[in-house]
Amino acid sequence: MKIKSFRIESVVVALGFVLLGVFVYLGLDSLATRDRIVSVRGLAEREVKANKVIWPVVYKTTASVMPTISTAPATT
Repeated sequence: MKIKSFRIESVVVALGFVLLGVFVYLGLDSLATRDRIVSVRGLAEREVKANKVIWPVVYKTTASVMPTISTAPATT
């Protein structure tokens, strides 16, 4: 019985994992260092550093019969 050596295949797979780790690290690093600035123009201009955003989600359901309201899908 002959045993095949997987040295070359192992090196290629290990190199692939290393490159994958480098690309994931660089991608996450670029996301963390992005400028998060909102520009709003009006009568006066100034830069304001924002660290919190609140977007309210509003929906309503209307019907003339009460059981229909409870089973109706939400509309926006």
